[in-house]
Amino acid sequence: MKAILIFGCEKNFIGETKARYIKASQYYLKKNNDNEILIFTGIGSAIKMMQEALKDGIKNIIVENHSKTTLDNLFYGLPRFYFWEEITFCSSWYHLPRILMIYYFFRKKLVTKPKIKILPVWIFTISSLKNALFEPLKCILDFLNLIGWEKPRKISIKLMKIS
Repeated sequence: MKAILIFGCEKNFIGETKARYIKASQYYLKKNNDNEILIFTGIGSAIKMMQEALKDGIKNIIVENHSKTTLDNLFYGLPRFYFWEEITFCSSWYHLPRILMIYYFFRKKLVTKPKIKILPVWIFTISSLKNALFEPLKCILDFLNLIGWEKPRKISIKLMKIS
Protein backbone atom coordinates (compact mmCIF):
# COMPACT_ATOMS: atom_id res chain seq x y z
CA MET A 1 0.00 0.00 0.00
CA LYS A 2 0.98 3.58 -0.62
CA ALA A 3 -0.03 6.69 1.32
CA ILE A 4 -0.15 10.40 0.62
CA LEU A 5 -0.01 12.31 3.92
CA ILE A 6 -1.40 15.84 3.64
CA PHE A 7 -0.46 18.16 6.50
CA GLY A 8 -3.25 20.55 7.50
CA CYS A 9 -2.24 23.89 8.93
CA GLU A 10 -5.35 26.01 9.36
CA LYS A 11 -8.71 25.55 10.97
CA ASN A 12 -10.39 26.88 7.83
CA PHE A 13 -10.12 25.38 4.37
CA ILE A 14 -8.30 28.34 2.81
CA GLY A 15 -4.81 29.41 1.82
CA GLU A 16 -2.07 26.86 2.32
CA THR A 17 -4.33 24.04 3.50
CA LYS A 18 -6.51 24.35 0.42
CA ALA A 19 -3.43 24.52 -1.84
CA ARG A 20 -2.02 21.38 -0.18
CA TYR A 21 -5.32 19.53 -0.67
CA ILE A 22 -5.56 20.57 -4.34
CA LYS A 23 -1.98 19.47 -5.06
CA ALA A 24 -2.39 16.09 -3.32
CA SER A 25 -5.83 15.33 -4.79
CA GLN A 26 -4.67 16.16 -8.34
CA TYR A 27 -1.62 13.92 -7.83
CA TYR A 28 -3.85 11.12 -6.49
CA LEU A 29 -6.51 11.42 -9.21
CA LYS A 30 -3.87 11.58 -11.97
CA LYS A 31 -2.37 8.29 -10.79
CA ASN A 32 -5.86 6.73 -10.39
CA ASN A 33 -4.43 4.05 -8.12
CA ASP A 34 -6.69 2.06 -5.78
CA ASN A 35 -3.56 0.94 -3.94
CA GLU A 36 -3.06 4.47 -2.57
CA ILE A 37 -4.70 6.18 0.40
CA LEU A 38 -4.95 9.88 1.24
CA ILE A 39 -4.27 10.62 4.92
CA PHE A 40 -5.48 14.02 6.10
CA THR A 41 -3.90 15.23 9.32
CA GLY A 42 -4.33 18.27 11.54
CA ILE A 43 -6.99 19.43 13.97
CA GLY A 44 -9.86 21.12 12.18
CA SER A 45 -8.45 21.10 8.65
CA ALA A 46 -8.39 17.29 8.29
CA ILE A 47 -12.20 17.09 8.43
CA LYS A 48 -12.58 19.88 5.89
CA MET A 49 -10.10 18.21 3.52
CA MET A 50 -11.97 14.90 3.90
CA GLN A 51 -15.28 16.57 3.03
CA GLU A 52 -13.72 18.10 -0.07
CA ALA A 53 -12.21 14.74 -1.08
CA LEU A 54 -15.60 13.02 -0.78
CA LYS A 55 -17.12 15.73 -3.02
CA ASP A 56 -14.34 15.00 -5.54
CA GLY A 57 -15.18 11.28 -5.48
CA ILE A 58 -12.11 10.16 -3.52
CA LYS A 59 -12.95 7.26 -1.22
CA ASN A 60 -9.58 5.91 0.01
CA ILE A 61 -9.25 8.24 3.00
CA ILE A 62 -7.91 8.18 6.55
CA VAL A 63 -8.49 11.18 8.83
CA GLU A 64 -6.31 12.07 11.82
CA ASN A 65 -7.97 15.03 13.54
CA HIS A 66 -6.01 15.40 16.81
CA SER A 67 -2.71 16.97 15.74
CA LYS A 68 -1.84 20.53 16.62
CA THR A 69 1.85 20.39 15.61
CA THR A 70 4.03 18.76 12.97
CA LEU A 71 5.41 16.47 15.66
CA ASP A 72 1.83 15.40 16.50
CA ASN A 73 1.01 14.85 12.81
CA LEU A 74 3.71 12.22 12.54
CA PHE A 75 3.35 10.81 16.06
CA TYR A 76 -0.39 10.16 15.70
CA GLY A 77 0.03 9.11 12.08
CA LEU A 78 2.92 6.71 12.73
CA PRO A 79 0.80 3.63 13.60
CA ARG A 80 -0.83 4.01 10.20
CA PHE A 81 2.60 3.71 8.52
CA TYR A 82 3.65 0.32 9.89
CA PHE A 83 3.39 -1.64 6.67
CA TRP A 84 3.44 1.00 3.91
CA GLU A 85 5.70 0.51 0.89
CA GLU A 86 5.68 4.21 0.04
CA ILE A 87 4.68 7.46 1.77
CA THR A 88 4.37 10.82 0.01
CA PHE A 89 4.45 13.87 2.28
CA CYS A 90 2.46 16.84 0.93
CA SER A 91 3.08 20.20 2.56
CA SER A 92 4.40 23.68 1.91
CA TRP A 93 7.91 24.00 0.45
CA TYR A 94 9.36 25.48 3.64
CA HIS A 95 7.74 22.85 5.91
CA LEU A 96 9.02 19.66 4.24
CA PRO A 97 12.57 19.70 5.72
CA ARG A 98 11.15 19.69 9.26
CA ILE A 99 8.70 16.91 8.36
CA LEU A 100 11.55 14.79 7.00
CA MET A 101 13.73 15.46 10.06
CA ILE A 102 10.95 14.31 12.42
CA TYR A 103 10.05 11.34 10.22
CA TYR A 104 13.63 10.04 10.11
CA PHE A 105 13.83 10.33 13.89
CA PHE A 106 10.72 8.11 14.27
CA ARG A 107 11.59 5.82 11.35
CA LYS A 108 13.35 3.28 13.57
CA LYS A 109 9.98 2.39 15.13
CA LEU A 110 8.51 1.24 11.83
CA VAL A 111 8.28 -2.43 10.89
CA THR A 112 9.05 -1.65 7.24
CA LYS A 113 11.09 1.19 5.83
CA PRO A 114 8.85 2.77 3.18
CA LYS A 115 10.13 4.72 0.22
CA ILE A 116 9.63 8.45 0.88
CA LYS A 117 8.50 11.02 -1.67
CA ILE A 118 7.73 14.69 -1.23
CA LEU A 119 5.03 16.76 -2.88
CA PRO A 120 5.90 20.42 -2.26
CA VAL A 121 3.26 23.13 -2.49
CA TRP A 122 4.70 26.35 -3.87
CA ILE A 123 2.51 29.14 -2.53
CA PHE A 124 3.77 32.63 -1.81
CA THR A 125 1.47 34.73 0.33
CA ILE A 126 2.30 37.09 3.18
CA SER A 127 1.19 34.38 5.61
CA SER A 128 3.32 31.65 3.99
CA LEU A 129 6.38 33.90 3.85
CA LYS A 130 5.92 34.76 7.53
CA ASN A 131 5.65 31.04 8.33
CA ALA A 132 8.78 30.36 6.27
CA LEU A 133 10.67 32.98 8.27
CA PHE A 134 9.99 31.15 11.55
CA GLU A 135 10.40 27.61 10.19
CA PRO A 136 14.15 27.31 11.00
CA LEU A 137 13.45 28.16 14.66
CA LYS A 138 10.60 25.63 14.79
CA CYS A 139 12.92 23.03 13.25
CA ILE A 140 15.54 23.63 15.96
CA LEU A 141 12.93 23.50 18.74
CA ASP A 142 11.44 20.24 17.38
CA PHE A 143 14.90 18.70 17.15
CA LEU A 144 15.67 19.68 20.75
CA ASN A 145 12.30 18.26 21.80
CA LEU A 146 13.04 14.98 20.00
CA ILE A 147 16.34 14.53 21.84
CA GLY A 148 14.67 15.19 25.19
CA TRP A 149 15.55 18.81 25.88
CA GLU A 150 12.94 20.56 28.01
CA LYS A 151 12.05 23.78 26.27
CA PRO A 152 10.89 26.88 28.11
CA ARG A 153 7.13 27.09 28.58
CA LYS A 154 6.80 30.04 26.24
CA ILE A 155 9.15 31.58 23.77
CA SER A 156 8.21 35.03 22.59
CA ILE A 157 9.73 36.49 19.45
CA LYS A 158 9.05 40.03 18.37
CA LEU A 159 10.13 41.49 15.08
CA MET A 160 11.64 44.92 15.48
CA LYS A 161 11.17 47.63 12.92
CA ILE A 162 14.48 49.08 11.85
CA SER A 163 14.32 52.63 10.58
